[in-house]
Amino acid sequence: MKSIQFRDQSVTPAKIVCIGKNYTAHIKEMHSAVPEQMVVFMKPNAAIGTTLKAFAGEPIHYECEICLLIHKGTISGVGKYLKEQNPDIKVWGIDTYGSVFKKYHETGIFDEKEIYPYVTEGIGEDILPKNVDFSIIDGFTKVTDKDAAIYTQRLAKEEGMFLGNSAGAAIKGLLQLQEYFTKDDVVVVLFHDHGSRYVAKMFNDDWMRKMGYKD
Repeated sequence: MKSIQFRDQSVTPAKIVCIGKNYTAHIKEMHSAVPEQMVVFMKPNAAIGTTLKAFAGEPIHYECEICLLIHKGTISGVGKYLKEQNPDIKVWGIDTYGSVFKKYHETGIFDEKEIYPYVTEGIGEDILPKNVDFSIIDGFTKVTDKDAAIYTQRLAKEEGMFLGNSAGAAIKGLLQLQEYFTKDDVVVVLFHDHGSRYVAKMFNDDWMRKMGYKD
């Protein structure tokens, strides 16, 4: 996986979301209809490059791209906007055992006893990131490593959704929170990652058995 440098951090994007209207030539090559609106598509991490190559006399096409790095803080940013549109919207966070978020949100106490190693990737933290506004979040539920892994597999097998480990935690957390919802509520779940990074783990039955997640 390739990384980019953002300020003093090295960040490895899982995917690149491209928004533009200047890819019509490629669309025509694929014999697809050229849309009137902007084109939105994804590129893999492998598309990240550091070198521009061109040959003598070759026309060079320059593109100006606006890049936004979405790195943590997603729940605060999305939640703040949604609540500005509709104050009745509730925002729930999915936490993992070994993370400090849930207890801190409920008590205001940063309890180091809550911190211990965990397997689930993409959620939870042993620090309090400054870009997380806990006042936006209405509540947290914690999901075990085992449940997160099992539901990651279930999303692929039963729904055809090849997603990351945090997605399994998210859908299991949603089921744990069902007592807070009514039949008329509209529930939206954010899935942040794809499953390619977890082929040797959550999508590997030998690994699942080794971890005690599968018989």
